[in-house]
Amino acid sequence: MLYDENDRVLGVRTGDKGIDAEGKPKANFEPGVDLFAKVTVLGEGVRGSLTKKLIQRLGLDQGREPQIYSLGVKELWELPDDRYPAGRVTHTLGFPSDQWTYGGGWIYGMQNRILNLGYVTGLDYRDPLIDPHAEFQKYKTHPFVTKLLSGGKMIRYGAKAIATGGLHAVPQLYADGVLLTGDSAGFLNGARLKGIHTAIKSGMLAAETIFDALVSNDFSAGKLQRYEHFVTAVGWEW
Repeated sequence: MLYDENDRVLGVRTGDKGIDAEGKPKANFEPGVDLFAKVTVLGEGVRGSLTKKLIQRLGLDQGREPQIYSLGVKELWELPDDRYPAGRVTHTLGFPSDQWTYGGGWIYGMQNRILNLGYVTGLDYRDPLIDPHAEFQKYKTHPFVTKLLSGGKMIRYGAKAIATGGLHAVPQLYADGVLLTGDSAGFLNGARLKGIHTAIKSGMLAAETIFDALVSNDFSAGKLQRYEHFVTAVGWEW
């Protein structure tokens, strides 16, 4: 992040290119580029590197609850028949997690006989030997899941960190010259299982706030705090 002498955000600096393993410039070295903006919008996902440094530097999490995290592991399966129709939704809780570990799964029927399933493990687990990926593999041994997958073929897989702290863990969303959106702000509504929707909506509200700031040529925290009012007072998120 780029700041002025008063900690106003001016933009970002891209990483240097052509650096060797010891951090020294190579023959093809290219320095990073400074990108300046009247308002910088951070939407870099869960625990993004720029967002972490910004929150720490400006104390945007003061008076807020600590953020907590989970890890979701997901697979897409191609089924041989219509045993699980498109549009059907199953949510599960518990198995294979023990009583001290937050965990739950999902199974979504998609078009063209595609099954979307996964399992979320809370990263505040007590057992240091827990492996979220292994928990998902155990999840698939449940008779209900095993029967669904029988004869199918796994065609895609992935994993994603999830910010599950909720409303009280959302940091201050604005400062001079900067706004936080999406997962960078912790906008997942875990109770409603809504994350993409809230990320898109936060981007829309950020755009409205920035437009108003451009009209008035005022990009201070006092002006940009209107964005946080949109998010918290209007109540669309929660």
